[in-house]
Amino acid sequence: EHYVSLEYVDDLSYYETAASGNYYCFELETRYDDVDVYITEAGEIVDRPNPGTDEDQVSVAEAIQKVIDERYPKAVVWEKEYDDGYLEVTVQHDGIRKELYFNGQNEWIRTTWEIAYSQVPGDVIGFINSAYGDCKIEHDEIEVVDTPAALWYEFEVERNDRELKVQVYADGTLKGERAD
Repeated sequence: EHYVSLEYVDDLSYYETAASGNYYCFELETRYDDVDVYITEAGEIVDRPNPGTDEDQVSVAEAIQKVIDERYPKAVVWEKEYDDGYLEVTVQHDGIRKELYFNGQNEWIRTTWEIAYSQVPGDVIGFINSAYGDCKIEHDEIEVVDTPAALWYEFEVERNDRELKVQVYADGTLKGERAD
């Protein structure tokens, strides 16, 4: 038997699939990294079933699938769950995991994903280096935020012992800054 203290469970997701059946994913926090443990409804620990296959494709409402097909062609839906009143749909698109958020009317609100510093547009890097060059800039926690209105890049910056979230549009102009 295996016992896990609930204080180490960071997240819990439930999957419904055609071929692999239904199962849970416990995201456990360890000292060094997070570990995903997959457990069937019968309580068996299993390797992660692959929801990317046709038989195990996670289904979403037609309006949601339309947004995915239009914005992220050939994306594979990996999971869906409700979080803070929004439906969060995780897709794999061009080798990148992206989180899409929808409201209660299945309207797309935003998509977020992490990006490597080397992939950030030059205009954005130029602005960050110019405006925040005297600060500590986290290079490994850059997020892209795509919304119906605009796309921007979000950086974590430390200035005078204050942590800030700095948002910069792709053209290198400041969208906003807020204390974290």
